[in-house]
Amino acid sequence: MKIAICDDNRLFQEEMKHLLYEYFDKLSIEIRLFSSGSQFLLAAQSQPTPFDLVFMDIEMPGLDGLETSRILRKENHDLFLIFLSSHTELAFEGYEVNAFRFLTKPVNQEKLWKALKDWENLRLSNERICLNLGEHSQLLSWSDIYYIQSENVYVNVITAKQRILVRIKIKDLEKKMPKSMFFKPHRSFLVNLQHIHTFDSKKLRMVNGVEIPLSRTNAENFRNCMMNFLNR
Repeated sequence: MKIAICDDNRLFQEEMKHLLYEYFDKLSIEIRLFSSGSQFLLAAQSQPTPFDLVFMDIEMPGLDGLETSRILRKENHDLFLIFLSSHTELAFEGYEVNAFRFLTKPVNQEKLWKALKDWENLRLSNERICLNLGEHSQLLSWSDIYYIQSENVYVNVITAKQRILVRIKIKDLEKKMPKSMFFKPHRSFLVNLQHIHTFDSKKLRMVNGVEIPLSRTNAENFRNCMMNFLNR
């Protein structure tokens, strides 16, 4: 996951980087620091893979954050932008470039955490996987999957409308999915936490009525994961 911080204050850059490392697993993110809009645009336009999230200071000398974002939006309509400024009256200007959130400086940790959680939830719900079905492939949103059941070198992917048989091992599919959305209650299953209806110490009941076993060794870990999921 690639995150950019574009701000002309070096001390603030380091403070933001520290907060982001505190929130995320340090090994799971790459943070790039930029001191001007032009410097950021030069890097963004040369990137083979775009940034997942950009923290943009509105007030910078030269090319300010708003103008930088206007240029950026012409090339990347899906980019998530979080604007930063010590002047709250500038917040409304962020709507012009479809900013995801506006944070006042100095940044409040609780509000930053909330913005990051909201961004993660939206990002996860929009992510899709490409399932190779032999002669054709199917794109499917992770959020649409109820659960996945292993059958040797195949898996059944269950949604509200269909059951899709895919030739892939469950452990390989597990590596691709968003970790905060899915849980492995049993060696043969992966379940989407948002589609669990009820559960006890031995089984999970999905919203479609299917019961999935919960192994004794995974019971406590499941409760912790579910609580974390509910408290996003």
